[in-house]
Amino acid sequence: YHYALPKLFLNNGSIEFVPIALEGAIPLLTHLVYAVVLALGGETGLTLWAFVTEAVIGLAIYGVTRRWLSRNWSLALALVFLTTPAVIYGGGSGQIEVRTALFMLIGVIAASDSVKNKQLSRLVVASLMLGFFIGSKYLGLFAAPGIFLVIMLQRQWFRPAMIFIILTLVVGMQWYGWN
Repeated sequence: YHYALPKLFLNNGSIEFVPIALEGAIPLLTHLVYAVVLALGGETGLTLWAFVTEAVIGLAIYGVTRRWLSRNWSLALALVFLTTPAVIYGGGSGQIEVRTALFMLIGVIAASDSVKNKQLSRLVVASLMLGFFIGSKYLGLFAAPGIFLVIMLQRQWFRPAMIFIILTLVVGMQWYGWN
């Protein structure tokens, strides 16, 4: 259904509420990205998009692990992740877990860097990534308190916390209001 819903939206010319018995009313941020890609490139473009976004998480894992590990170990970890059955199957079939893993990985690193280096730009990136995760899957709501706690663990916490909360809500909460 990950590719079927965007196709339905494009065919109907509107975003419609589609109640699914097992999942309920899910946040559809990533599905709307699929709709844009499907409209621009057809099914071939959507397949290419799935491949590229799957490869990007491998590059992100390599980039993050290079901070602490050698090139060989970083490549090995990225390869182990990319060859797990869940990533092989889920990455190409449109399941959003691979994409939300990318949001979470970048968000966590950006949040910790923003606290460590007192960088507002990294805080903005962390807020955007968490907002994308929240707008894509309900599990983002469970990740939010963890990243927010990291933001709060600094001496001057109020301003960064308010920026983080506002940006995260603006980016990720539209689907919850719509549902």
